[in-house]
Amino acid sequence: MEHGGKRVLILGGTGAVGRVAAAVAASLGADVSIASHSDAARVSEELNQRFQIVTKGVGTATPAELHAVLGDAEIVLATAVAGVQVVSRDDLAHARHLLIAADVNAVPPEGIAGVNVMNDGKPIDGVSTAGGAIGIGALAIGNVKYQVEHRLFTRMRTGGKPVYLSFPQAFDEARAVAAGLG
Repeated sequence: MEHGGKRVLILGGTGAVGRVAAAVAASLGADVSIASHSDAARVSEELNQRFQIVTKGVGTATPAELHAVLGDAEIVLATAVAGVQVVSRDDLAHARHLLIAADVNAVPPEGIAGVNVMNDGKPIDGVSTAGGAIGIGALAIGNVKYQVEHRLFTRMRTGGKPVYLSFPQAFDEARAVAAGLG
């Protein structure tokens, strides 16, 4: 699935996972907002300069700020620290355009209410958007992550010479895994 033109909100986006997700999505043409209680603007500027992309930092320190950015988002990624719920059921009511909510948090509580760790494209209960929002949980994400790591390690081991791998190569492998290739 192309992310070009989609409005992507990365909650807890100042950590390593959020930064990589922001860089990949923005490089594919998505309108990316990196959200955090603090440092989002600084992290956005660093990523923009480093990767020649366009992201914006947004604050989510108050419920009103969170609701405002959720109201515009089509894809929401929860990459905050484990054990922290960044989107409650009440917050989800503000996500009018939500198509996909993905949560990397495998530790209770759910990072995004209604997105269970086992969800793999399951509709999110209680979310009514025009397109019908689906959830992708941490174990589904983790399964793809494991397969991608295995493929990258195999490339390193069997390449015969040093191999430089970064997140673009990892993303290419993730696309292949998601498409069911090889």
